[in-house]
Amino acid sequence: MDDLLGKIFNATTGVWAIFCGIMVALFKAWPAVMGRINERHRDVAGEKSDDWTRLRAEIARLDGRCDHLQKEVDECREREGEWMTRAINAEAKLQGMGEWRNTQATIEAAKRLTSERGGEK
Repeated sequence: MDDLLGKIFNATTGVWAIFCGIMVALFKAWPAVMGRINERHRDVAGEKSDDWTRLRAEIARLDGRCDHLQKEVDECREREGEWMTRAINAEAKLQGMGEWRNTQATIEAAKRLTSERGGEK
């Protein structure tokens, strides 16, 4: 029985020694593992920061482009207004000339009718 208990205690002691050895190895490796994990977290945070920097730069570029395009749209609307004014004035003049010609034609027709009636009598 003593022999059996001795073997059990020797096996238990051996397992315990192996366990303690593994724990010591893990304890020694722990700072390096945590250092790598922290370094990876810093890299990821840096990448995200770089992404935000790029996004802010792109937003600023697009904002400038929008301002430029808005200026061009405003200039086009101003030119369109000027051309519209010129077109309305030209149309009004043409319409006025047409009305004047119509009035002149009516007067001439009335004169002819008057002269023809006067010639019949």
